[in-house]
Amino acid sequence: MPPPARFGAYTLVYPLGVGGMGQVYLARHAGENGIERLIALKRMLVHLSGREKLVRLFLDEVRIAAQLNHGNIVQVIDHGVVEGQYFMAMEYVHGENLSEVLARVAERREYLPLDLVLLIGSCLCEALDYAHRKRAIDGRPLGIVHRDVSPHNVLLSFQGEVKLADFGVARAAEQTHQTVGGELRGKIAYMSPEQAYGRPLDGRSDLFSLGVVLYEALSNRSPFQRENALTTLEAVRAAQLPGLSMLRPELPAEVCELVHRALDADVERRHDSARTLYEALQQASRLHNLAASPFDLADYLRDLFPEARQLDPERDGEAVRTEVGRRADQVSLEQRAVDYLRTRHSARSSELPSLGGSAARGSPTGHVPGRGSRLRYALAAVALIVLGGGLALILPRLGARPQAPPPDRGATSARPELGLAARRPDASARAPASSAGQLVVRSLPPGASVTVDGTRHGLTPATLTLGEGRHVCVLALKGHRAQRATAEVTAGKRATLELRLEPLPSQLSVRSSHKCQVSLEGKLLGETPLEERGVAPGSYLLACRDPRLGIDERRRVRVHPGESLQVQLAFGVLAVNLEPWAEVSVDGARRGTTPLRLLLPEGEHRVVLRNAERGHERRLSVQIKASRPSLISSW
Repeated sequence: MPPPARFGAYTLVYPLGVGGMGQVYLARHAGENGIERLIALKRMLVHLSGREKLVRLFLDEVRIAAQLNHGNIVQVIDHGVVEGQYFMAMEYVHGENLSEVLARVAERREYLPLDLVLLIGSCLCEALDYAHRKRAIDGRPLGIVHRDVSPHNVLLSFQGEVKLADFGVARAAEQTHQTVGGELRGKIAYMSPEQAYGRPLDGRSDLFSLGVVLYEALSNRSPFQRENALTTLEAVRAAQLPGLSMLRPELPAEVCELVHRALDADVERRHDSARTLYEALQQASRLHNLAASPFDLADYLRDLFPEARQLDPERDGEAVRTEVGRRADQVSLEQRAVDYLRTRHSARSSELPSLGGSAARGSPTGHVPGRGSRLRYALAAVALIVLGGGLALILPRLGARPQAPPPDRGATSARPELGLAARRPDASARAPASSAGQLVVRSLPPGASVTVDGTRHGLTPATLTLGEGRHVCVLALKGHRAQRATAEVTAGKRATLELRLEPLPSQLSVRSSHKCQVSLEGKLLGETPLEERGVAPGSYLLACRDPRLGIDERRRVRVHPGESLQVQLAFGVLAVNLEPWAEVSVDGARRGTTPLRLLLPEGEHRVVLRNAERGHERRLSVQIKASRPSLISSW
């Protein structure tokens, strides 16, 4: 590695990458009283500093990011100008970005655990809600829209933190540089349809992009990525994608529904705010007992990237000196960061710029040969956590990640039903190799929390390393009776514990604004209001009918173990009286000839009016509300 170079108050330690506007370095900052810390320093290419538009773009990025102070957003620590070069210094995260994590998961032919996907999604919702609602000091809304929510910009630390990075293409109401109409900035495959059309955006555009991230994290495939940029753009604008339940039929229906709602092409049908999506993710977590903590995420990432454990001084309980200002500790921290970079990204080191130049060697434009404009904003996602938290760099994947192969459903290291990988046991539960054995814990259904001798060890299926002897195991799953069993572990051998969890009785409650006959999968249950106990868990077609009133409502419901499912039906009047007469079809079903009075469920309905004799036809949408009747009286 070349000797460190100076840049103002910073020492450039290691080159991380170069893009169309700037270079990013691992750097060291020496403060007062001998306090030093590592940061990620992004400086604008010197030959671009005279171009006013590019300078404004760079300063807009700094201006927006510097106003955001949230635990799930990468923080800007410093910014300014040194010898004519604009720069900003950012936090440092010891971990990887979500794109790299998904690539490693796909290599293992697994799925990212569902509980961790819900945790990551919830943290990103918190970050976006904060940014969308952020106000200036004088109280004016800043109107921030990130516009580049993608796996490359989601940073996951080995300490279990989730951070949203790179506000380099964000828009704010007070932005000095205005994007011209129709200009596209961001990654096409993660854009919202309105962004792909170049239309005005609000925070719901970011929710669509987050929906794309969640879809990819759950299915190991990008819903809109195609063979080239043009076809990808067309796919985004059409917002047509395979149903998530078709790719992962074992996923809970609530999870699939909330992802597809976020991916609705109609802005008005999406969640109205990041907080609303956060609450939907949390509800799904609680409903299926999928709560995960930052410690769970940290354990999973350290297993996924064993090279990080090898360079981590905290492994195996080794003490870490944290006295502020200790030069020996700082050198060690710096060296560990560089060692990690070399270990994870050694193949790329030859492509990175040297420390001495202001642009990539041999490239007057500052682009890494062969990379093109992909790097322009990806490198801004590099972030750091201050000295006490982080050790190494998150270097975004510089090229497009190939399509992940479908996971091997026969793999024993993952739970295919919910993508919950078997976690490493806690350090306190590990025993010396000479006196330890393995216990494989399975449950039917899977996904139960495993507690051994009072210590929790993740979810089933799980492979635990335990000391020799008898261990008390308790399996618990929401909606099921907890099961307790004793397992005998022998040193050097593998034992298996399999338990079937008994579902708790479920109840179905149906209420309706108008009385109707309720049936479940064709079996008549009775008249509303209805209370049906002892319903077996499963998916059912529920029908509510009254031919006299014209009520014929059908909907698919899912009953979970131990759940009291409440179905509320509300109907409103649609009156159709035309001259000349018309045959009336509603939502594709013929309902009769005018004059006609129908009771329809609340919501939007497609109505078709036809008179073959006169050659009349009219198609329209009608919004039905229980509070007032709707009338169609003209062609």
